[in-house]
Amino acid sequence: MTEWTSPGDGTPPSEWAGPGWAEPAQAWGPPPPGWQPPYAAPPPPRPGIIPLRPLGVGELLDGAFTAMRRYPRATLGLSAAVATVQQLVNLLIDLGSNNIAAPGAGFSALGSVSGILTAVINALLGFVLLGMLSLVIGDAVIGRTVELADVWARLRPLLLPLIGAAFLAAILPWLGLIGLIVGGVFLWVALSFTTPALVLERLSIGQALKRSWRLAVPAFWRVLGIRLLAFLIAAVIATILSLPGLLVAVSSFTNSIANGNDIHLSIGAEIAVRLSSLVAETVSAPITAGVVALLYIDRRMRAEALDVTLARAAASPSA
Repeated sequence: MTEWTSPGDGTPPSEWAGPGWAEPAQAWGPPPPGWQPPYAAPPPPRPGIIPLRPLGVGELLDGAFTAMRRYPRATLGLSAAVATVQQLVNLLIDLGSNNIAAPGAGFSALGSVSGILTAVINALLGFVLLGMLSLVIGDAVIGRTVELADVWARLRPLLLPLIGAAFLAAILPWLGLIGLIVGGVFLWVALSFTTPALVLERLSIGQALKRSWRLAVPAFWRVLGIRLLAFLIAAVIATILSLPGLLVAVSSFTNSIANGNDIHLSIGAEIAVRLSSLVAETVSAPITAGVVALLYIDRRMRAEALDVTLARAAASPSA
């Protein structure tokens, strides 16, 4: 039987190609600068603070900081207002529980009733701020101008539902922690997107809770990891900004001990602690809120192709 051979006169396959085909780069020269093959996909549009496609962790963090840089009045202004309310409420709780005269004044013990109440109220205000900043982030993503007055006008009709949704999103994880730590962590993740969904999709409280659950639970570990990373970054920044007040508090305690008095904070030291906490919260809160709002948008782009809708909205300012 005749053995099968390649067509032609037995020329090896490596020599079938004529001159210039085996090494086209050497024959034709390098492509011109900026040249792309015709099948290359165009880059995703980026009308605002992020590219309109599913985001990586670094892009989520960068988007939050970019929103603060581009729209400081809206982001830091809202954050300062909420932080002021937070410090006033915390001060009233401390005064009511006599924590001002106790060691560690200004920092309620988490194991006490006042400490748990303070933590729940802080979580409530954090979710309210997240809802407010979600409107800012939503406009920033498609490159629209963000004005504080416009944000407030759009937020005002939703304020009571926002507070109600924020209360449930804040209190349910604490109830889960009381019952079981795993349950609290799970609810903390599952309800992450409650207030962004409420203000951006104009849902009812119940619909917003269900919406958050459906978006967050399928990507539980990713949402948990990114939220913890954002919290860690914000905590480091807040700690640095709180150092002046902490140093004044330590000095006040030291003077009390040296003078043989009861350990307590002076009025001046208490004011310094509150002011430094106010500054720290004003700067750090938009970081965590911005990351969660962008993470909500990222989940919708991955699950619902929201990036296509956002690209259309960016191209039509009247939409």
